[in-house]
Amino acid sequence: HGVQAKGKRIMFVCERRVLVDQFSKHLDRAGIEHGVIMAKHWRYRPHLAVQIASVQTLERMETLPKVDLIFIDEVHACMRQFIINLMVAQPELRVIGATATPFHPAIGAHFSNVVSPITMSELVEQGYLVPFRVFVAKEIDTTGLAVVAGEWKKDDLEKRGQQIVGDVVQDYVRISHEVFGGFRKTICFSCGVQHGAELAQRFNEAGINAVQISSEDEDEFRDQVLAEFARPDTDIKVVISVAILSRGFDQTDVEHVILARPLKKSFSEHVQMVGRGARVHHDKKL
Repeated sequence: HGVQAKGKRIMFVCERRVLVDQFSKHLDRAGIEHGVIMAKHWRYRPHLAVQIASVQTLERMETLPKVDLIFIDEVHACMRQFIINLMVAQPELRVIGATATPFHPAIGAHFSNVVSPITMSELVEQGYLVPFRVFVAKEIDTTGLAVVAGEWKKDDLEKRGQQIVGDVVQDYVRISHEVFGGFRKTICFSCGVQHGAELAQRFNEAGINAVQISSEDEDEFRDQVLAEFARPDTDIKVVISVAILSRGFDQTDVEHVILARPLKKSFSEHVQMVGRGARVHHDKKL
């Protein structure tokens, strides 16, 4: 609102399409009129002073809209070469990046200040996040796996993950009933698309409605799944993804998170995945 009052133009940049639509809903709730820069999007209104775009859309554009301020959501995941080149080419452009996990080498090189207004523990204490409980179940054996860019090699990790799919589902059923008295709305992170497909099959064989979404799906299908999952009375108990839901996905009634995708080094990715279940909801309990 302050930027608008000064007659300035601002662009919000999100890391992926699903977050663009989510961010648009946040601006709606705040009463901020805005447009979305995306091919065939119903909210394409380039004349407005406030715009939202994904970093992928901006990368494909020949020229960028003129703006005075860029706000980058999940900046640790958006520090792609395009964003870096933009900041270098336009040093007078004001850029603000927001993230709960500021762990990217380019952040320190291209941002002048880091502001940490509050910690996650303080957010829990003040009631803005819920505390969580950790249950250790059957783990993927990563012994001897090759490492690429600091993480277990994806294809090899996925094969190991497929070996314990039944154990993951069995542990989920056991813990859900013994500790919580039933199933709750859950996000499950898989090692890959094939691993996720097998998890979905095993969940459904156990009578638990589970659906996988991935980058291989059409946008319309992913949107439909997430819209159904968002309903309080949804029949979908588990949504499975590799990474689509790991950053910025804000569905407050998600209570359980299954980490069926082990990480070797990426602390930020781990925090982001766990955080998908940390949002406060009116009847969510520890």
